[in-house]
Amino acid sequence: MSAVDRTQSSAPKRPVVAMLGTGTVGETMARNIAAAGLGLRVWNRDRATAEPLADVGATVCDTPAEACQGADVVLTALANEEVVADVMDQARHGLRDDTVRMQTCTVSS
Repeated sequence: MSAVDRTQSSAPKRPVVAMLGTGTVGETMARNIAAAGLGLRVWNRDRATAEPLADVGATVCDTPAEACQGADVVLTALANEEVVADVMDQARHGLRDDTVRMQTCTVSS
């Protein structure tokens, strides 16, 4: 009888999502992401706004770059395109080349 290698799980890896912006819209999205069982890292300009998400298993981060470290998907829920540009500039050091980035905000066309 041969030995079975149990060091690698056969279960697929669950994606990790970084949620940048946890106001009214972002908080709701983050809670749904956590409820789906995905890894969740969150950041908000006002950390106190993001803190309640720790109760659903989110890692609350101090910077956008920290939130993006290890994330497969970065989802923004920010006020406008200027804020998105600023936050994504701050996040750039935490992003991988293959990180999927999705933006939700009110922007001009």
